[in-house]
Amino acid sequence: QAQHLISKLKGLTAPILLYTYVLIREVSLAFHIPLGGHVQFVRPLIYPMTDATVREKCGDDLSDEEVDAIKGKCAAVENIANFYSQNIFVGSSGVLLIISTLTEAGYEAAATDVANTALTVGIASLIVVALYMAYWQQSLNRRGRK
Repeated sequence: QAQHLISKLKGLTAPILLYTYVLIREVSLAFHIPLGGHVQFVRPLIYPMTDATVREKCGDDLSDEEVDAIKGKCAAVENIANFYSQNIFVGSSGVLLIISTLTEAGYEAAATDVANTALTVGIASLIVVALYMAYWQQSLNRRGRK
């Protein structure tokens, strides 16, 4: 089904798909809306769709190393989105742990300060992922021309 869906979306590339997933994942985490993770979302949905987009552009003759690289990129974007965005929500357990640890150490901190800092880091992670996906897109374009 994923390959059929991807074949209908002609302008969609693997880097655009993964970046869109990171963006959706970070926004959902900012509002504390769980989407799942590797087992529930990435392996059954994101990886097959990404694989299909790469095969659509580069052909079906992917090596085992290239397939593993695609799997790794899918897992990486999930980890990045989850790790760098989980404390954007003010009431998340990570924010509360940070506040309690800082308070015990004698520092005064508000949950909104921690969440604002996490928001800055989340935005920075989106920028870094965008740059990496642009690099990957160039690499796929070169491979597709061969």
